Amino acid sequence: SVGVSAKPMKNMVIAVAGHVFHRADDADAFYNAGGGVVRAGGTGSDSELGQEIDVTLKYKCDAHTTILIGYSHFFAGDFVSESTPATDEDIDFFYFQWLFTF
Repeated sequence: SVGVSAKPMKNMVIAVAGHVFHRADDADAFYNAGGGVVRAGGTGSDSELGQEIDVTLKYKCDAHTTILIGYSHFFAGDFVSESTPATDEDIDFFYFQWLFTF
């Protein structure tokens, strides 16, 4: 992965990160963030799962409250289009986090 961030204001950080995902070997599966199998190994010959770009904005409201807003786009790789169910659809998702510490 590679990324860059900037701090345009005292309490704000904007970050952009890129990631490339590959299977460890040809028999390996495609796993989700929790470790569950999304697509079984051996169903496709390519090791490329895909690439992802993330854009986040983090704002520290006060000493206790931080807000994080993010957008990600996943570009499906060759393994995804070869394995069952075959698809080459990309995925977009937005997220929001509110963190309160005391």
